[in-house]
Amino acid sequence: MAFQKAWIDFWILKRRRGERFWLRLLVATLLGLGLGAFFILVLITGVDGEYGPDWWLKASMEQMAVGLFIAYTMLALMLGVEACVPEPLLERISVAQDWRYGSILAAISAIAAAAGDTWGRGLVDWFAHGNFLEPVASRSPFDYGVAVFLIAIASMNLLWWRIRLRRQTLRHQTTEAQLRLLQAQIEPHFLFNTLANVQSLMDHDPVRARQLLERFTDYLRASLGQLRQSESSLATELAMARNYLQLLKLRMEDRLEFVIDASDEAGSALLPTLLLQPLIENAIQHGLEPKVEGGKVEVKAQVKDGRLHISVLDDGLGLEGSSRSFRRGSGMALENLRARLHARYGPCATLTLSSNPTKEGTCVVLELPYEGKL
Repeated sequence: MAFQKAWIDFWILKRRRGERFWLRLLVATLLGLGLGAFFILVLITGVDGEYGPDWWLKASMEQMAVGLFIAYTMLALMLGVEACVPEPLLERISVAQDWRYGSILAAISAIAAAAGDTWGRGLVDWFAHGNFLEPVASRSPFDYGVAVFLIAIASMNLLWWRIRLRRQTLRHQTTEAQLRLLQAQIEPHFLFNTLANVQSLMDHDPVRARQLLERFTDYLRASLGQLRQSESSLATELAMARNYLQLLKLRMEDRLEFVIDASDEAGSALLPTLLLQPLIENAIQHGLEPKVEGGKVEVKAQVKDGRLHISVLDDGLGLEGSSRSFRRGSGMALENLRARLHARYGPCATLTLSSNPTKEGTCVVLELPYEGKL
């Protein structure tokens, strides 16, 4: 399983990697051995005449060495690109959203194959004959065999990118369909509780009942409108979150306080719809509602180094509170969010759950590539 993930990640340009470097080196080695085997097969089909076992052994070892040199050159080039290219641009490349990113991957592979093949064969000749520069300099500027090989390498990478993009799109569509099915239910207990509160207030506090019903209508209108979209801005998400929190404040009264703080740049960020709502719902349902005195929810968003940082903090029961069973209930929502993030951003987005660093309670941090409005 770890090797399979390392093989997939080998073709993705990113700085933050979960696998160890030796796994990446192992992938490059196996890739080089595969290329060497391919070169040997080409050699077998293209050689005229009979040669002895010693010649075939030496020729096979040379082809294996060239294949390994190409693979290690590709790895070195990828490491160089990852070290020199700004991280936000790397993240955009690794998401694989359109043909340009597939072309970049194909270009890197073709350049690495050309350089690795040229210098690898020169190195083999140097070991065999003690001359490195002459074989490289005598190489024809346009070698049809090399050209066909480079085209094949670029084509295979483009094909792999297309398969990866299709799988990523299918995962994204499946996850979004599951989300829409869940959101279509809109938590019946929440709806029934709110309507029951409105009914109970009608007799002795009709003004507050009307306010509660108006907020409830605003929340439903925003939620149902978002269900018809696959993408929205953070400003829209925050507006819906404000309606939700204001609605709950009418229910919980002094037991709930909330603060929403987002920069203008963060507000213009594009992100999958209804990404923020489950985090706030968890903070209320599993942190503040079970707490007798209630508490405070803080939603913060800002852009740092080309990445959007969103945090939802509460001072409720916390991860180690007396009612941990409530917090366990948030696991499904968080896993659903992680699946959506992976479908949209791959490894470039993270969602972490931890204790509130400044007070009791919980902190959820969402970090993803910043995509502003065009």
